[in-house]
Amino acid sequence: MCLGAIICGVIGALSISARCIAGGIILIFLGFGMIMFEVPICCQFVEFTQPVARFSEKRPPWQKALLYSIPPLLPLILCQSFTIVFGFICLLVNGAVQFMLAVGKKASREEMLARATGSRGPPVPEGPSVVPASNEKPFGYAGLVFNELVPPPK
Repeated sequence: MCLGAIICGVIGALSISARCIAGGIILIFLGFGMIMFEVPICCQFVEFTQPVARFSEKRPPWQKALLYSIPPLLPLILCQSFTIVFGFICLLVNGAVQFMLAVGKKASREEMLARATGSRGPPVPEGPSVVPASNEKPFGYAGLVFNELVPPPK
């Protein structure tokens, strides 16, 4: 996916518009940065990527999800061409994968059924019943909404 974003950035940078050129260049850098974060083995012979790779290994998935999802918005704001949008989607998919890792695995069907039918905690104690005063009307949501909108019947 990162390579797709880099290719889309190169194609986007071959534009006439200055904003699309800037968006394509930013997309190239974001794609390369994501490769450094996610696949450091691809950059193991480039010396300056090693500290970045060690830093990214210590980050929890939710931080990576934010890091992969928010910065790609900048090229999309600059230029809405097909290649920039496709490159944005390529980078956003990586953010979605990291988000799914942060959320965790879905529970089994049996566990979900047990939680749904099981006890929901201690029961709420019953309080005294509330009786409206003789001059008060009972509270009702529908009455509040429709009394002001619909004229009274004749």
